[in-house]
Amino acid sequence: MKKKIFFLIFAVGGVLLLASLFQWSRQTGNDQTASLEQSTETGQTVSSYSFYKDDDLDRLSNAKEIIYGSSINAPDTDGDGYLDGEEVENGYDPIVAGSAKLRERTNLNITIQYFLWLQEKQDIKDPKIESNLIDKFLEDHPEAVEINYIDKKEIKFVSQDDKETVRAYLAELNKISLPEGMISYREIAKSYSQDTVSLLEDILGKIELAYLDFTYLKTPPSAGKIQQGYLTVVKGFSDIFSDLKLYQKDPVKIELNLKKAQKLIELSEEIEKEKLELIKKFEIS
Repeated sequence: MKKKIFFLIFAVGGVLLLASLFQWSRQTGNDQTASLEQSTETGQTVSSYSFYKDDDLDRLSNAKEIIYGSSINAPDTDGDGYLDGEEVENGYDPIVAGSAKLRERTNLNITIQYFLWLQEKQDIKDPKIESNLIDKFLEDHPEAVEINYIDKKEIKFVSQDDKETVRAYLAELNKISLPEGMISYREIAKSYSQDTVSLLEDILGKIELAYLDFTYLKTPPSAGKIQQGYLTVVKGFSDIFSDLKLYQKDPVKIELNLKKAQKLIELSEEIEKEKLELIKKFEIS
């Protein structure tokens, strides 16, 4: 079964609504891997971004060459006498000559971390991107989908915390608009092109403007949790859509972002409950 998730982002009466719509379709395990294939524009000569094809016959697929940063056209990228695939299988870095280990790289992307985990903890020499394996990886690395809450220092608090101040805050909150429409996150990633770049820039631009509008709000202390929640959700979705640019280099991050998005959706629902409690507390009609 393949899960396709859409994010619906829109504003109704100033209220931020985030919903996920799921569509399921049957497909085999082979199809699941094949669905990651696509043409690539990375500066390297490559027939397709594929986990099956290995243009330079170095035991490392074209797709994994992109992920590890090695050359698709040179079987021994670092020229140390070992095939790129052979080095990766044994935990060595294919782009650094000598005995440098992949673990020694600074800022390892999440896909390489996932591959290393499969090799070291699951004894899988040829790691694949599969939902059940990603779920197991998350059991050991729950921090990979944790929500990063905005620091309350970024909130413009006011000292007043009375009915009129809260009413004014909610009124300004309701004026903030967000991108409207249904966006297929996974499909944008898979069909990444110049048209997609333009769409992403438009989406990100609108989300950034909305985020700035939120930061300008004069927030009464009793609305601090609500304000922090809004900022966190909007910034979280901005980061998630920005990550689409990394689809080829860090595909596991895209899969994890789908899970993180669900957490942001749940957080947005909690925010709305908090807002209703605030309205009730101050008897705002």
